[in-house]
Amino acid sequence: MATIEVNDRTVTIRLSTREKIAGLHGDLVIRRSRIRRAYAAANGFSELHGMRAPGTGVPTIIAMGTWRGKGKTYANVTRGEALVLDLRDHEYKRAVITTPDAGAIAAQLG
Repeated sequence: MATIEVNDRTVTIRLSTREKIAGLHGDLVIRRSRIRRAYAAANGFSELHGMRAPGTGVPTIIAMGTWRGKGKTYANVTRGEALVLDLRDHEYKRAVITTPDAGAIAAQLG
């Protein structure tokens, strides 16, 4: 499972080697000033729209990589609660990451 680190300037999503391979993506660093909104979603899969390209996806099991629809979404989703970050002036329009601490991290990001 990805580890989410929050400090005064950035949010860093650290991926395991398996997640990097499955998502064809490295760790993601987002400046806090680029986060428009942060919230917890009960089901991360419901927050994904569009087509996976590139990455790995098995419906309702795993979604890792880039989803392309109306803008790009970075996904690291398995079953469970997810942190959703709506972004501005960033390569990605959104980031959706499964974490048991989604509510607390969203509150911390305000």
